[in-house]
Amino acid sequence: MDIPPESLGEDDECEYWVCRYHTAEAELLEDADCWYGWHEGNGPMEEQLGNYDLAEGFRFSCCGSDGSNEGCRGGLHVATA
Repeated sequence: MDIPPESLGEDDECEYWVCRYHTAEAELLEDADCWYGWHEGNGPMEEQLGNYDLAEGFRFSCCGSDGSNEGCRGGLHVATA
C-alpha cells in the first residue's frame, strides 16, 4: 500500500506502522556549495547521505527533495529478512 505524504495526518506518521521512503536513489550533487573544501580525508561524499549538514549535496529524482527529506512516499512497514 502506497500512501502519498500529503494524505498522512500527524497521527498517521507513527513510526510503528508507517515507513517513509523514496522511490529513487539519491543523486550526489558534487557541485553543491556544501562540498566546498571537502577532501578525501573526510571520507567518500557518497557516504554522507543522512548527514543533515550536507543535505543539499544530494537530490532524490523521485520528488526533487534534498538529502534531508525522510521520504516522499509512505506505506505500511514490511519487515525484510
